[in-house]
Amino acid sequence: MPNEFIVKWLFKFLKIKYNKKKINLYFMNEKYIDSLKIFELISIIEKKFNVKISQSDLQKDTVGTIKGMADLINDKINRKKLSK
Repeated sequence: MPNEFIVKWLFKFLKIKYNKKKINLYFMNEKYIDSLKIFELISIIEKKFNVKISQSDLQKDTVGTIKGMADLINDKINRKKLSK
């Protein structure tokens, strides 16, 4: 299960009313974010959570959902902690 703070932050960024049932919402298909806004989202994620999102990370099918993006961010944070 992804970090609840990250999930709620993503809902807020995407301007979607928080609803646990929408955690698997594929926000790219739902037109909540356009191609330019995705670059802004990635940039903000990298700064806010102090992680690096690679091009290959963005090619994963699951990253287009709120849960998938939250899981990716959480994994990056945890890996960073383990490498210290």
